[in-house]
Amino acid sequence: MLLRDPVHGDIELNPAEVQIADLAIVQRLRGIKQLGTAHLVYPGALHTRFDHSVGVCAVAHEIVTALRHSGLHVTEDLETAIAIAALLHDVTHVPFGHTLEDERRLFDRHDEGSRLAQLFSRELGHALERLGLREIVGHLLGLSSTESAPQWAKDIVSGCIDADLLDYLRRDSYFAGSYPNPAHRIAGQRWSR
Repeated sequence: MLLRDPVHGDIELNPAEVQIADLAIVQRLRGIKQLGTAHLVYPGALHTRFDHSVGVCAVAHEIVTALRHSGLHVTEDLETAIAIAALLHDVTHVPFGHTLEDERRLFDRHDEGSRLAQLFSRELGHALERLGLREIVGHLLGLSSTESAPQWAKDIVSGCIDADLLDYLRRDSYFAGSYPNPAHRIAGQRWSR
């Protein structure tokens, strides 16, 4: 499946990624704004958690490609597991999640195990099981301490500088009107703000 993304261009999802992206629990992210109420000040900031999740998946693939170019052997199965974990990293987000989790502390954090563990016992877990990826994706998302993937693979999904950060910095600034875009250039002039 090919998706056209305003930040990364064409993003191609493989069949396993499409199966996961098509699940209702992932599709619901289309209705959750990435930046909560920021669109009230930045009218273009209407992008969603789904847009971001697909972007994180694409960045994860880019990181794996760069690692391969540097000589690291990465199997296709491990790359798919990393990409699916990246796609799912925000699957437990709720509307205004950071406000409710971080600022008001009304809910447990979306990126900690308790909420995600519940989803793994339902449709999401069954889909990952059918794909043979439940254990490794669970490990990459921090649900299991069983070493089923190398640490560097886990760092792509959730590390200091990870695929999540590399997508949202570009995506959020782009939709808030701050990211350099070729459309902002006037012939012969450099982009500036």
